[in-house]
Amino acid sequence: MIAALPLLALLAASPPAVPAPVILRGFDCPRLNETDVRHALTVELHDRLLQPSAPAPAAFLAIEIACPADGVEVTVVRGGETALRARRISGDGGAGRAGARTVALAAAELVRSAESPPPPPPAPPAVERVAAPAAEAAGDVGPAHLWAIGPVASAFTSGSTLLAGAEVRWTYLWAKLRGHPTSPWSFGPSLAFDALAASFWSGNGDLAIGTVTAMTMAQRQAGHLRPELGLGLRLGVARFSNETGPDRTADHAVGGGVVMVGLAYVTGRTYVRAALQGALPVLAPGRFCSTSACVDFEGGWLLASLALGLGA
Repeated sequence: MIAALPLLALLAASPPAVPAPVILRGFDCPRLNETDVRHALTVELHDRLLQPSAPAPAAFLAIEIACPADGVEVTVVRGGETALRARRISGDGGAGRAGARTVALAAAELVRSAESPPPPPPAPPAVERVAAPAAEAAGDVGPAHLWAIGPVASAFTSGSTLLAGAEVRWTYLWAKLRGHPTSPWSFGPSLAFDALAASFWSGNGDLAIGTVTAMTMAQRQAGHLRPELGLGLRLGVARFSNETGPDRTADHAVGGGVVMVGLAYVTGRTYVRAALQGALPVLAPGRFCSTSACVDFEGGWLLASLALGLGA
């Protein structure tokens, strides 16, 4: 701040720019008296107007006055250059002392106009940018929150006993993937709770499985029919109970990776989906035996679901 004070003082002490002197260089107007015109110019321009006997300076503005048949032409030029400003006065306003005064006023205005900086170029017309609707930016974007409930059928590849139950699922989809705002796919977390049960041995044996599945799901945001893909983890508990075996109940942890392929139908807030899930459980319910028979729930785990829900 202190270092800037000398510069500010120098700028403050600098004298303002001196206006260029003006000469009446050309006068060809029989209907006007040159002396009257010069006197009127002196009133308007003061000491800027040089006398005819004064030598022409290096930089000056020159006034030229001519009288064609139908009026008076006043032109202001810079020394050594072409015309800068010009004005035409009709014949009825350019005669006598009144005409001299009118011509002097016009010349003084042209001098001031020639010294003023040129106006800035006009700004380009504003272009209104209309934001693309969300449906254009990321396909036909549907609801972000999806809730669905429906029946589930399940089986393990090592056994023939089917399990049936229900699934409740919640999914949240981001309409735009960061870095890919125009991608037609939406991604987000999906949580599901499945309750499954099977009965065998003429009703003497039962298996109940409850699992929670967490996965990342992708849904294509285009049209009403929308493919879905998911990848995640399923964890839960399986309880075996029987009436004839040595162990009446047994609890086993179940879980493993899961892959999902589905197809959803979305219209408004209505959400219908069918999906097939495949899991290779690290922990399977296992093999259960009674006094006379055994049943297997091992190997790959397949689940088919159909759900109806709402979106928001």
